[in-house]
Amino acid sequence: MLPLGGCVLDDDVRPRSLGAGDRLPEFTVVMSTGDTITTASLAGHTSVITFFSTACEDCRRELPRLQQAMEQYPHVKFICIARQESDKTIDAFWRSHGLTLPYSPQPDRAIYSLFAESIIPRIYVSGPDLVIREAYDANDL
Repeated sequence: MLPLGGCVLDDDVRPRSLGAGDRLPEFTVVMSTGDTITTASLAGHTSVITFFSTACEDCRRELPRLQQAMEQYPHVKFICIARQESDKTIDAFWRSHGLTLPYSPQPDRAIYSLFAESIIPRIYVSGPDLVIREAYDANDL
């Protein structure tokens, strides 16, 4: 289990979301590194997909912890996907905290809604077979 805390930015207590045993949905995002990540590109790798907003205090606290985990587990793909946030605000936060985690700014909730209806931070750990092994939201962390 990742050592993370949580923040609830939505009204729902336990909304619909993907969980352990579910397959990752089909998605495509462009990362801050310029790389394009697709569901298919994650096949054969363990991955940690995190949905966040830098406006969420708990997300802000947990992103540096994800950075530490990425440094500790270099063989795992760490992917941070914003929920309705621009590159400008994310980049400022990343620079001020010395983060190197790859992130994908998103203008809306389109990608997020493939995984869940509400609540961030939200973290999914998937195996090489693209099946979610563990899922956490702010209520679990």
